[in-house]
Amino acid sequence: MMYEKVKRGVIILRKVSGMPLRDTKEWRNGNAAIQLHMMRTVYRSVLEQDYDLVQAQKLVHIDPDPSNILVDDPGVNLIDYGAPSVYPVKRDITMEEFEKWFKERWDLLWYHKRP
Repeated sequence: MMYEKVKRGVIILRKVSGMPLRDTKEWRNGNAAIQLHMMRTVYRSVLEQDYDLVQAQKLVHIDPDPSNILVDDPGVNLIDYGAPSVYPVKRDITMEEFEKWFKERWDLLWYHKRP
């Protein structure tokens, strides 16, 4: 019996701790000002992590959904790097261009309800 060779990629990630932002005690017990500060901190961290991925690996994580971001005491972790969350980037992109795209994507995933 003949088998076809299939090329498959594998992504190996370190295990990270944390929980979604909206599940943290600080978020649940915080007022609007505290939640806004937390959101801005998480947004900036994820933006920088994703842009670093673009610059270093020519890949972009397109799904910064609340369930794909874990927060804990040391910081913020973007998770779920499997398909279809990661795509190749075909050209160099500036931080300004990237942040414009990222903000639109973030707003869609964080502020609009999905079916």
